[in-house]
Formats: sequence, structure tokens, C-alpha cells
Amino acid sequence: MTLLAIQLPSRDRLGAHAGARSGAHAAQPGLRLPTEWGFVLSSDGRSATQAGQAAAALLPKADQTVLVLAEADVSWHLVNIPRAPAARLRAALAGVMEEALLDDDESLHFALAADATPGRRGWVGVTDGRRLAAALAALESAGLTIDRVVPAAAPLAPGSAAGATRGHFHVGGDVEGATVAEDDHPWLTLSRPDGVLCV
Repeated sequence: MTLLAIQLPSRDRLGAHAGARSGAHAAQPGLRLPTEWGFVLSSDGRSATQAGQAAAALLPKADQTVLVLAEADVSWHLVNIPRAPAARLRAALAGVMEEALLDDDESLHFALAADATPGRRGWVGVTDGRRLAAALAALESAGLTIDRVVPAAAPLAPGSAAGATRGHFHVGGDVEGATVAEDDHPWLTLSRPDGVLCV
């Protein structure tokens, strides 16, 4: 089974390259999408067959397509997962997390970690729902069906060994997608049982 992983680069931050970018799909800085998308194609789901950057319409086709969210674009919150019916779970999560959220909860997208259980403490990933929706719409309008959306980094399982840490280096990169800007510095992302840290 072939697998295509497409990276949604990190969104612009306040003051980052202010007014320096052009040609992106969205006018609001935090919602800009790349004109070229970074991708990795795997013929077996385990090793890379092809990697590069391409406009959405030129991305390779695969049996399964995954959109990968940048490390710094997903915040992780350890909360008591409310017992609520599926139709009301989003509102219940927003209520539980109200004080921890810096943005209007209507513009956010919430996702429970795979092992989250109602009535117990669990991780909730939060990202900008408007940018995610814009990215999905842009890719789908180019003929791609996104099967899953995943974070580039997530907290380790609570039962992980004491001091367990997984980490990787990466460069923030240019939201336009084609090049890395000269002033982009390397980042270290650490995944631990107590959360994700990007420095």
C-alpha cells in the first residue's frame, strides 16, 4: 500500500517576516498556505520512495494520504476528558479547557489522543481550525483525498519509562514552501510523557 505524507508548514508567527511573503493562498498571515507542499511518498508505508516539494495538483497519488501538522502548530493539553455524547464532546472540551485557550474556541480544532478515555485524564491536541480547513480544501480541490491528519509530534504514552524522551531537529522553513529563509533557525522538538516542547 502506497502512503503519501504531506507537510503543512508551520504558520506565520507575529512579527515573523512581516509583509515579506507574497503569492500565498490566504491574505491573513496565520492562514497562509504554501504554493508548494513538502511531501514524502512510500511504496510500502515504511521507507521513503520519493521526497520533494510540488504544487498541490502535482503531488503524487497514493493509496493513503496523510496531512502532517507542524510541531509548533499543535498545543497539547492534559485534561479530564468529559463524559459527553459525540455530538456535544467539542463543546464539553471547550468548556473544560476554557482558561487554557488563548483563542476563540470557535476557530480551534480539537483532537483527542488515541488512548483518551472519557472520565479519565488524557491529551487533547488543539490547532487553528481555519487554517486546517483551508489546507484540506486546497488539497482536496487539487484532487487529493486526505485520509488522516496527524501531528508531527505528540506526547509519549503516560506509561512510558521514567525520563523517556523522543526528539528531533527541524527547521521552521518558509511557508511558501520552496526555500528555507536565511534567518530560520533549527528547532529541537522533544516529546515526553508530560507534553511536547519546541525550543
